[in-house]
Amino acid sequence: MDELDEATRNAIAVGADLTVAETAKLLRVHPESVRRMLRAGQLLGAWHLGGTKRGAWRIPLSAINIYKARQQKR
Repeated sequence: MDELDEATRNAIAVGADLTVAETAKLLRVHPESVRRMLRAGQLLGAWHLGGTKRGAWRIPLSAINIYKARQQKR
């Protein structure tokens, strides 16, 4: 996790939900890949900021951990 910026490390440390960009860094994928995962329902528990479909996404760390565990089983 050395390549993560300080804001992302702090968000993880306090258990805050992550942005698409932060999630992309953590998963080492492009942000658009994260958006595709979100649209496909692969990151369970993610939500839209502001409650509308047009709002920015927030992804709980638990959703990322579940996604990673499922990928390792493949």
